[in-house]
Amino acid sequence: MENFDAPMNPRRGTAILIATIIVVSGIAAIVIVPRGLKIVGSSVRIAVIDSGINDISNLGMAMVAEKSFINESYGYSSTDPTTEDSNPDSIQHGTIIAKILTENAENVAIVNAKVVTSRNLATVAGIVNAIEWSVEEADCEIINLSLGSAIVSSDSFREIIRWAFRKGVVIVAAAGNNGRGGIVGTSIESPSLYPEVICVGAVDEEGDLYEFSARGPLSDRTIKPDICAVGVYNSNDGIVFGTSFATPRVTAAAAEIIRYCKINELKWTPGMVKAVLMQGAKQSHYEPWETGAGLVDLEYSLRFVESVSKMDGLPMIAYATPRLNPFEFERWYVNTTIYLTISLFCSGYGEFGIEYAGSAKDYIIGPSEIAINQSGTVEIQLYVNSTKKLLNLQGVVYFSEDNYRNVWSQFQFDAYVQRASVAFDFTHTSWKMDSIYGQFRNLYTALSILNISVESIQNRGDITISNLQRFDGVIVFNPCSWSISGIGNSLSLNESIQFTENEIATYFNYWNNSGNLMILGLSPEYSDIQSANLLLNSFDYSFINISIPLVTTFLNGVPSTYLVDSLSPHPIMDGINSFDFNGCPLEVPSQADVLATAEVITSTDNGTITEQMNLISTYNTSVSGRIVVSGSNFFMDNYALEGFYQSNQNIQLAYQSIYWLLGII
Repeated sequence: MENFDAPMNPRRGTAILIATIIVVSGIAAIVIVPRGLKIVGSSVRIAVIDSGINDISNLGMAMVAEKSFINESYGYSSTDPTTEDSNPDSIQHGTIIAKILTENAENVAIVNAKVVTSRNLATVAGIVNAIEWSVEEADCEIINLSLGSAIVSSDSFREIIRWAFRKGVVIVAAAGNNGRGGIVGTSIESPSLYPEVICVGAVDEEGDLYEFSARGPLSDRTIKPDICAVGVYNSNDGIVFGTSFATPRVTAAAAEIIRYCKINELKWTPGMVKAVLMQGAKQSHYEPWETGAGLVDLEYSLRFVESVSKMDGLPMIAYATPRLNPFEFERWYVNTTIYLTISLFCSGYGEFGIEYAGSAKDYIIGPSEIAINQSGTVEIQLYVNSTKKLLNLQGVVYFSEDNYRNVWSQFQFDAYVQRASVAFDFTHTSWKMDSIYGQFRNLYTALSILNISVESIQNRGDITISNLQRFDGVIVFNPCSWSISGIGNSLSLNESIQFTENEIATYFNYWNNSGNLMILGLSPEYSDIQSANLLLNSFDYSFINISIPLVTTFLNGVPSTYLVDSLSPHPIMDGINSFDFNGCPLEVPSQADVLATAEVITSTDNGTITEQMNLISTYNTSVSGRIVVSGSNFFMDNYALEGFYQSNQNIQLAYQSIYWLLGII
């Protein structure tokens, strides 16, 4: 694969079908059979990497290449050499995607790459090889990925996306269908979360966001989705809904932009296509982390291509996101560092100057220039140095380059005085949903309303005494959670992010020097208990390798919990009769307080044993800070604070446990 940092040449002219055919042992050879329309110079080749496509030549579609990647050599349980639709979940998924493409774009040439089985499963290896074949052998200009997985950890997936982008291929992917009205926070799926991908959310025909459509932002505050489209289609299978069906509408718009460039002898790049689609989108009343730039608008995007200046035949278009900060759920504070990510997309390589303006400009710390090769990000820090509350602060970050129109990102905010400061430490969790924008967004918002500022620690390099001591308390979420890889229902546990001796010593020294520490674990099903205990043991605690409840079930996406009502007197438990738990029990030091227990029945060779096991414990001495340890974070996640579990007192427990940690009660 090529150097990802080198400037890329734009594409121009008619795509050429590569005649060389690579046949992989055990997989059916490529079928290259033109169907329907004659392929002409302005046609655009689109790879539909999906469940296969049935013969729909009666629609006038040109099918130019087909290949199945469902093979045991790519991690599938069996080989399927056919290219017809596998009908996952009894829906002709890939066929519907192809139909939407042909109904929304003229003269497209379809490449059928089958990766999804009838059980709605795909492997990373299958998709990676399908992408490589689509680019190298089928010479595709656009790849449509109406698939994804909520949790994927795969370097090969990341690299193949970057490689295809640098090869000049537009990649369009579904945001995902796990939005659940925003309750889960960050729910963008792989591969649509990557910056090179055009991530598509779904709205109805009135422009209202569907409940199921995945939302951002990502854990680093990057905006996703990028754009949205109508996500409903009336097919032979009935009416189907999903971001899967919004994606080909954006793919079709991308194809029309490329076709326009071909007809008018203009060049194009994937960065240009993404920038102009976002620039031309119809703005919605939703926030950018819900619908991106807005609803795809091909007509306006084409007018924009026509009107902008050209350099050597390439339309020069740039777009920055988010356009407005902060998000509606954010509250910013004086004397607190706020880390912001601004994404910039453009037609080619550009060296952008950066200027800061407005009443908040002196509080912004950031670069004065940045080099962008079609896609990049700018990291900005905002630190308002003040002893009092400041209202109606404004700032603008301007990006300028001689060949582009100026683009900007704007700030309008109040800076409050915090009562206390807390760090949410996500450095040892593998899950993308673990962030103040993900499954702990409601906790972040709830504390902010009480003027407790929250900063997120994402990088292990920030685990230093000097950094931790900036905070009144540090909460370590989900230590050593398992990373998970796979697509669809094919998921497997990989590895965990383990603690180093230096990191453990840093946490202990922070606590031993009056720092307040909370550690919230998970059940053995989701966490590497042995590795997590390397940290816990330094405080004489340990997680026990047992799950409570023994089995987690899901109803409408909501996990089951154990209702805890065996509680001990403690300031944290004042006024609380119950809370929800899903995790593992604890071994606690003799001098610690136990706040809650559960009766656990285990089987042994001598019969069954009933034990009272510890669920939450605190420890406080006159020479160190306070510590709270629990084998579960379920009483603090978004579901708990929104009342989706059994108890209605989870939010009270979250408040009071953090209040006690900070010495407020």
